[in-house]
Amino acid sequence: MTEKTPDIFGLAYLASEFQAAIERKARANPALAAAFEKAVRPAELQEMMRLMGILEKRIPHDQGGNEDAVQAPRAVLLLELVDYYAAISLRVMKEDEVRALVPKAGQTQTVSELLADNHAVNLAKVFRPEGP
Repeated sequence: MTEKTPDIFGLAYLASEFQAAIERKARANPALAAAFEKAVRPAELQEMMRLMGILEKRIPHDQGGNEDAVQAPRAVLLLELVDYYAAISLRVMKEDEVRALVPKAGQTQTVSELLADNHAVNLAKVFRPEGP
């Protein structure tokens, strides 16, 4: 991968870990699970399902083509998906609670670079850089 190519594996990890953390938290607290169900808007759910469908079709593997050309669009799709998780979570929990779900996720260079480009408004609220 080149310097400009997003870390697709880091973003895929972020998406799966964020989703798993939300599911674990919701399973442990029925009231929170109900709040999550109410917080998901039908259009969001439809868009998330669409993104997952596209990603599942694309995840298969380099066929000798330009890997960078495949990775960049996948990174944007993954980031959009994670941004939906963040948006829904922020409706139900406080920012610091959401941030605690995936503590290492916001530390990756890829996420920081994409947030700097303002691709993910909700994700930026959760994983904004700490400091002055």
